[in-house]
Amino acid sequence: MMDKGDEAEKPINPVVKQVLELGPPLLFFVAYMRMRDETYTFAGIEYSGFIVAAGVFVPILLASMTILWVLTRKLSRMQVFTIVMVVLFGGLTVWFNDERFFKMKTTLVYGMFAVLLGIGLLQGRSYLAWVMSEFLPMEHEGWMKLTTRLAWFFAGLAVANEIVWRTMSDDAWVKIETFGFPILSFLFKTPLGKKLAIGTPTALLSALICAIGLGYVGMKVLDRFTQRRKSSGAEDVFRKIQIGTSCYVALAQGANDVANAIGPLAVIYFIVKTGEIGTKVPVPIFLLLFG
Repeated sequence: MMDKGDEAEKPINPVVKQVLELGPPLLFFVAYMRMRDETYTFAGIEYSGFIVAAGVFVPILLASMTILWVLTRKLSRMQVFTIVMVVLFGGLTVWFNDERFFKMKTTLVYGMFAVLLGIGLLQGRSYLAWVMSEFLPMEHEGWMKLTTRLAWFFAGLAVANEIVWRTMSDDAWVKIETFGFPILSFLFKTPLGKKLAIGTPTALLSALICAIGLGYVGMKVLDRFTQRRKSSGAEDVFRKIQIGTSCYVALAQGANDVANAIGPLAVIYFIVKTGEIGTKVPVPIFLLLFG
């Protein structure tokens, strides 16, 4: 049974949603890259470019999430929690003029997710199902397995973040935070991650290695790219990334359209062929070609 918040939810263009969710971190990255070597003075206090970029990130994120809420009339519980943590630790970063608060925020967010999921598992419950069951129907056993893997995955990301910000430069942390962790999360949550079917200890170790490795490689690639084209601006840095994300969004939108078009056709084909009505209907490959 749906509550009032679910009933009031509005559909939103997937591209717009992606822009609103991924835009703030990318803008933080661009702001940092432009401000990292500068020092700014406000009210007689000097702030590094990192702290100014962190301070700018907070209102950008709030504006983005406000627009998302206006368009959909709904924010997920995870989004609300992330907003609270960003505002809290972003404010502490500026107030105490200490960038460590902003860096620790990522550890605490991932760590809190891991702890909450772990508490639910000890109680024989899946808090992940409480958050996502309306979007992803699944049996209790499936939710427990997914929750266990995500709990270890978030714990791995929390440890990885601590290692990165305590042992690497600001540049390395910003690039790993902006690109490394999201790429790893994307791989973990997509069918590729499911097909790997690796155990929990291996998944945890892989999270640590991949997060640090991907971030380091991304850092080196971007450094070399920006050194060659210092006068071209940030547009050159993000041109290829924008092409890639546009292709991904187009693919996702096309897959959604195929599902919407072929779903009813598959049901009709199943009824005509078997004379029965089932809760789950197989989709023959040749039907997908019509999409």
